[in-house]
Amino acid sequence: MIGIIILYSYSLVIEPKEVELKDIGEYEGQLVIVRGIVLDVVEFTNSRIIVLGSEGSMITIFLATSSVELFVGDEIEVTGLVQKDTDGYSLSVTGKGSIRVLSVWEDDNLTLPALATDPWKRSGLNVNISCIIKYPLEIHENYSYFSVQDVKMESYSIQVFVFEMTVPRGYAGHEITLHARFEFSKNSFSHRLVIDSPEHAVILI
Repeated sequence: MIGIIILYSYSLVIEPKEVELKDIGEYEGQLVIVRGIVLDVVEFTNSRIIVLGSEGSMITIFLATSSVELFVGDEIEVTGLVQKDTDGYSLSVTGKGSIRVLSVWEDDNLTLPALATDPWKRSGLNVNISCIIKYPLEIHENYSYFSVQDVKMESYSIQVFVFEMTVPRGYAGHEITLHARFEFSKNSFSHRLVIDSPEHAVILI
């Protein structure tokens, strides 16, 4: 316990260094700055856990509940203390620690061809897509789905699954903006968009 306090006190008197996530293990006990994409957010009563990813590396970030609103797919900059735990390394955002939002996923408007480029890098992330309804909404007992295609390139299309939410039905040829989660399977090379969270929506244009 005394050792942790000493490391924490030492970290407060030095300027944080900007590092890559893949190199985080070299900075145990130091205050660092990292950048990446939010892969997961878990909310608790008085704290939050964030999983941050960059170039194939990931790290867990522990922080007290703050006014910064974060969603999966946001790009952020984190200043925190590097700690070693049973699962590897993590960042604790305390003292001089901070979180700064660099870009919000909703502001990054994509096309389906752009989504098809390196799809594994966006798998599991929220995306903002401009597209056209190809086949209208079909409603089933536990889910609904419809298909969309690219505004300019009809050969690019994808299915959109809706779970436990109500969305506008629209019609074939209707241009829309989709706020959804992109899912891609490396094994089957299949992909889809999923609407199942409050931040997801179908916006008719």
